[in-house]
Amino acid sequence: MIYAYVIQPDGNVIIAGSFTTNSPVSRQYIARVSQSGVLDSTFNAGFIGGAAVYAVALQASGKVIVLGEFTSINGYSRIGIARLNTDGTVDTSFVFPSGISAAYPTPLPKSKSPFCRAARCCSLVIST
Repeated sequence: MIYAYVIQPDGNVIIAGSFTTNSPVSRQYIARVSQSGVLDSTFNAGFIGGAAVYAVALQASGKVIVLGEFTSINGYSRIGIARLNTDGTVDTSFVFPSGISAAYPTPLPKSKSPFCRAARCCSLVIST
């Protein structure tokens, strides 16, 4: 299932959600596709430990902020929030201070929308 997307200036679309494959290629929770829906094999975040990516935002630099219910991305500890480089790899210079995260409780409470919380957090990160 796709929960969020962002259109890049070149027209490619970064999609985020709870999917594990795209055009039978393994792409866990985040992928980039062309305007026609073809998977961009040059964008790959690798293994994401968790359940889903709920929000995605594009920074002016082209880097991508992702928020969701995850604990790691491609071996890097990232609790609920991460920034990806333009090729999908983890931006290791972006680390929240110890004790601060965008983590979601597991399981998610049915009365709270992860989409709203992720969007609020994402707008705070983008604006700083």
